[in-house]
Amino acid sequence: MPPPPATEARNGDLVVLSTEKPELPTTGLDLPPRPVESKEAAPARMEPAQEPAVPPSPQAEANSRELAASPTKKPEPPTASCKADTRVWPADRTNQVKVVQILLRDLGFYSGTTYGTMGPATRAAIGRFQLAGNEPATGEATEMLFEALKKKCAEPAQ
Repeated sequence: MPPPPATEARNGDLVVLSTEKPELPTTGLDLPPRPVESKEAAPARMEPAQEPAVPPSPQAEANSRELAASPTKKPEPPTASCKADTRVWPADRTNQVKVVQILLRDLGFYSGTTYGTMGPATRAAIGRFQLAGNEPATGEATEMLFEALKKKCAEPAQ
């Protein structure tokens, strides 16, 4: 026997609420029921096999001692990988800013977009580069800045 319907009073009116579930529309995709896997048919979880502990061989111990005793080689510093076309200073202002942004990004001074729009992030990055080179921070993309960026990009990273 279904439970009696709930009632609610709104502004003096009696409203009867139904306790029956509404039928869901059957339109849309007609999918078959999802199959249910039994525990027997389900693949067992594979645990990584643990290898038994094997003592290191005398040869391996000798090699590790040689590595520890030998002086370590200092790796050569990588060069900055500048991806901009740095042959000539572009004539168009947007391209000038864009090439400066790309060079600043490649050198690690700028992390914004490289659309060629001069904004506060680009000005700040130019200022940081200029201060790092002991130059006055103007924040402007100039041909002198472009040449300094090219020169710094060609140097090995320190």
